[in-house]
Amino acid sequence: MARAGTDNDIPASEGTDFSRNDGMSEERFARGFMRILIPAFLAVAVLYSLMMPAWLSSDEPFHYKYIKVIQTELRIPSHEETYQAAHPPLYYAAAAVWGLPFRSARSDAQNHWLRLMSVVFGTLTVFIIFRIGRDALGSPALGAGMAAFAAANPAFVAMNSVVNNDTAAILACSATIYFILTINRNGGSIWRAAACGAASGLCCLVKINANLIPVFFLFFYALHPANRSRKVSAICLETAVYLLVFAALASSWFVAGYLDLGDRVFFNPVNETIPNYLHIPGNLLWFVKSHALNFWIPQDYLRGYPQNLPFMMKLLYFSLSALFAALAAVGLARAARGKRELERHAMLSFYACAAVYIAQMAVYNAQMPVAQARYAYIIIAPIAAVAAAPVKSILGDRFGAFVVGGAAVGFALHLVWSLVFLRSIGQMPFSV
Repeated sequence: MARAGTDNDIPASEGTDFSRNDGMSEERFARGFMRILIPAFLAVAVLYSLMMPAWLSSDEPFHYKYIKVIQTELRIPSHEETYQAAHPPLYYAAAAVWGLPFRSARSDAQNHWLRLMSVVFGTLTVFIIFRIGRDALGSPALGAGMAAFAAANPAFVAMNSVVNNDTAAILACSATIYFILTINRNGGSIWRAAACGAASGLCCLVKINANLIPVFFLFFYALHPANRSRKVSAICLETAVYLLVFAALASSWFVAGYLDLGDRVFFNPVNETIPNYLHIPGNLLWFVKSHALNFWIPQDYLRGYPQNLPFMMKLLYFSLSALFAALAAVGLARAARGKRELERHAMLSFYACAAVYIAQMAVYNAQMPVAQARYAYIIIAPIAAVAAAPVKSILGDRFGAFVVGGAAVGFALHLVWSLVFLRSIGQMPFSV
């Protein structure tokens, strides 16, 4: 088993293309850029949260109900009170504590205060994405590009500006991916596998759709370059330990729910439909088009708002998705030929995780046609790496200027989104 400080270590700088001075310059650029990007993201996310009327997000009233029941009655709500009761209570308990200073305010005011917790979560996610690129992939500039990719996305900002448990799940999953990458940098062990299983299980106690994290772990851990010199039995044992710890934690909510509610705890309207796998080829063009747009445009979960979005705006974001797909194909070929073994392995694990997500959503689409590309944000860090890495390899020394320019354009569009499109949305025709 590889250990830090032994000949089996895989150094982060193996085969690096940067001289020491170039590396220091890249680090200075990344630090300076992130000192601007983080407060800029925080500011624009707050602006989004203020411009969007209360309850604009389709699930926001039901998340709010869950939080208020915990806050005022110290109990978990029933399914009759809110269908969000099917979700584990970890996020809602944290939100109930966050909301205590305004617990006696009007519901609209409380809702806007709770939105700020989502803003904080989103800001932390952007920082962790940067750290994944800098620490796990060995490039501060790449980390800055990955962070800019996420921060410039209007749908990602909007998601992190309303009350929902997705923001906590995205943060938890991004942090767990970082943890898996760094703790297993030089190989694995039983305790490392158990720790990763615990972190992955906790993600599912935030929101159960964090089930892509075990997929990433299995690709990264079981096929780790350091395992070439290890016994297969040891790798299998450690993987089994991970799965056992993960399953014990992730299933605990459903076991407790089953004892309380019986079969109702497993109820999901989608699961009640009969799968029709002809939906996959039949709706393929719709599926691709909708995901290409909804990855960037937040209408999917903002009740269809903003309405009458200009065609040129849709064309812009669809073109970005098409460019991203082309770059991903180029990046896959480049990643497979990468000189730095560990970074190459991490990138290929990111690609595998993204492929599993697409397959998962295609199967889900066989039961009910959906276009909820927001579920991809669970793996926003791998997606950002897949998008930014090929651009960096193509542009070389010009990558930093590209990141700065792209971020500037993205944040200019944020002002258009917040001050024009979102501001024009009227109050919802109901109150909570």
